[in-house]
Amino acid sequence: NTNCIGSLSLAQQGAFSIGYNYEFETIGSDVVVTFELLDLKSGVLAFLWQETPFSEVQMTNTSGKIFTHTLTNKTPGTSLRIACKFAYEGGLSVTKYFTYVVGDNCSPLSSSDINFQTIAYPNPVLDEMRLQFNDIKSVSSFDIYDIHGAKQNVDQHDYENERVIDLSNLRSGLYFVIFQIDGINQSVKVVKQ
Repeated sequence: NTNCIGSLSLAQQGAFSIGYNYEFETIGSDVVVTFELLDLKSGVLAFLWQETPFSEVQMTNTSGKIFTHTLTNKTPGTSLRIACKFAYEGGLSVTKYFTYVVGDNCSPLSSSDINFQTIAYPNPVLDEMRLQFNDIKSVSSFDIYDIHGAKQNVDQHDYENERVIDLSNLRSGLYFVIFQIDGINQSVKVVKQ
């Protein structure tokens, strides 16, 4: 997680069973804010909250439970405090407030510092998930844990630069795929439907 992008389950009102994804991006003088609800809820609406001065505006649903809103004419270097209220059938949940600095691209590592690429799909997943690596031989360990830290037993098979994982026996929820590439621990958050 960074100030620009990540996944959390922290709430300031209500609660999240799985959590949400968030992303902030500066384009020119505009800030595009995106939130995605990962919880299994229906009839979802999203409202962008700005802390000071407080304001609430309905966000646009772009697909599924992904919502976006563009804040226009923001001065680079200005700090924004932003949260999202998800309203759904039977209740509501509000994310924590995020501090985002207009113009921040949150890239602490240069591309030369990253010597691997991992792609997990589909995510969320029903039964079978695939992990693509640019070199599967560099993966020295591989485990899946639930949100309580319990290791999960799953079947997995390697095909060229892809690992196929059978998650059909797992309950719905958030899981962490932890693997080691060239001595560096990496993780991927996976939502099992």
